[in-house]
Amino acid sequence: MLWLVTVVTFLMSAVVVIALFYAFSPAETQVAGRLSRMIEPQAVVEEDKFAVKQKERVGNWLVSLGKLLPASSGTQRTRAQLMMMRAGFRSQDAIQVVRGVKLLLPIVLVSLVLITGIYHYSPTFIILGALGVGFILPEFWLNLRIKA
Repeated sequence: MLWLVTVVTFLMSAVVVIALFYAFSPAETQVAGRLSRMIEPQAVVEEDKFAVKQKERVGNWLVSLGKLLPASSGTQRTRAQLMMMRAGFRSQDAIQVVRGVKLLLPIVLVSLVLITGIYHYSPTFIILGALGVGFILPEFWLNLRIKA
């Protein structure tokens, strides 16, 4: 039974990570795809359209999730916009997507901790650690993108 829960948890985590990877994939791969289609117009396949639709769905879902958090004010908002532009995200919804991830990731990590039973070793520390990591990880990832 424990193996089943572990496998299901791992698969769910992998799906979330893959969805986030596709949602935040760099624009350079999109440019290369468009250039290759200009050279070879027959290379357009249905899978590309499916991937684009799925990426849009995940992005829209994260935007709606990000709108649940209270809006930033004044200098915090301009700082967040500046960070997103430095990271290469110029969309108006980019801030909302990051806020959505900041809301979703702690919930996913705490759920993982509770489902796998890791919290039995030190309940308070591990659950608070999962919450903290889930909230800080998107900022860390954004800072890495800025440096890149």
